[in-house]
Amino acid sequence: MRNTTPLDRLGVLDGLRGIAILLVVWYHLSLVSGYTLPLGVFEMFARNGYLGVDLFFFVSGFCIAYPYARARFEGRQAPTLREFARRRALKIVPSYVLALLVFAVVYRTRFDSFPVEAAHFVAHLAFVHVWFHETFGSFSGPLWTLGVEVQFYVLFAFVAPQVVRRPLLVYGAFVAVAAGYRLALGLLGLDTDFGWLNQLPAVLDVFGAGILASFAFVAVRNRETAPSAALSTASAGAAMLVIVAGFALVDAVARGGGDDGVHRWVYDWRIAFGPVLFIATLGIALGLPGLRSVCTSRLLAWLSLVSYNAYLWNLEIAVGLQNAGLPSWAIFWLGAAGTIGIAALTTYFIERPLQRAGFSATFGRIVRTFAAVPARS
Repeated sequence: MRNTTPLDRLGVLDGLRGIAILLVVWYHLSLVSGYTLPLGVFEMFARNGYLGVDLFFFVSGFCIAYPYARARFEGRQAPTLREFARRRALKIVPSYVLALLVFAVVYRTRFDSFPVEAAHFVAHLAFVHVWFHETFGSFSGPLWTLGVEVQFYVLFAFVAPQVVRRPLLVYGAFVAVAAGYRLALGLLGLDTDFGWLNQLPAVLDVFGAGILASFAFVAVRNRETAPSAALSTASAGAAMLVIVAGFALVDAVARGGGDDGVHRWVYDWRIAFGPVLFIATLGIALGLPGLRSVCTSRLLAWLSLVSYNAYLWNLEIAVGLQNAGLPSWAIFWLGAAGTIGIAALTTYFIERPLQRAGFSATFGRIVRTFAAVPARS
């Protein structure tokens, strides 16, 4: 893609998704293996790569809202609720169910009985496993984010008409809910509890920042006069320096305060995640071509393509290698290779064919049963 095209500017989102999966996989592989790369200056990103999850949430908010932003500023038809549900389900469900089935077989000894495991499986299928301590990470830790993601989809389906008309107001409401929720956690002494700190209300402002960024991007893109590329690049550079400083801060906290200190840091600073990512994303998308080309590289675009399946499988691949008794370096590098291989196979030979072929029609009938009413916009 050429750097001057609108499509390339939107390709920045693929680059951010690629960066997010790099952070998360690096974090999990380092956590399980204990292996440290020779270039220690980058270790703060490995130790705190879980912050890539918030980047995923931001990108998700942007991509979900993008068609609605185009409907407002370009006169296009907003997606119906049926179409929205169909597209989300086709993207999320096939690979997720496959992973769940494999995990249910491999980890069956974790559960006291088959009925207990079945109850956990149903909770995961309904994407409510994140609500309960027992089911939060019973099959695989990273799956909690899928519960939050799908719950956000349901919420977005209800607020989509308001998003089209009043995106700034919706973002303000999301910030208020998230800040109020986190304040309540602090008052209840739950500000360092991982489960409570990562429920949907706690990250609504991050999703909301992505939504607002999509509207700002389309609005600016369709104006005759846009911010200068130099100013946008400078803004992106400043935001990225803030992000790096944030990684350095949380790394220092992690070294001194352990998990509770890290959770407290996230509690204190998550309010800033959305605005910083907003500035960085728009600054890169509207900035100088050289900066934008870094985020639209073929490598990051490909990682973005396979990122969902890489996310589903990477931790359990590393754990399997650890259980096999391999040395730390082998767990890390074979885990990376295995993650890439499994992600590519499931993306190209399961996820995409199902989306293109008969699964679409079959699953579409199921989706229409639960989402037959067009969204009013």
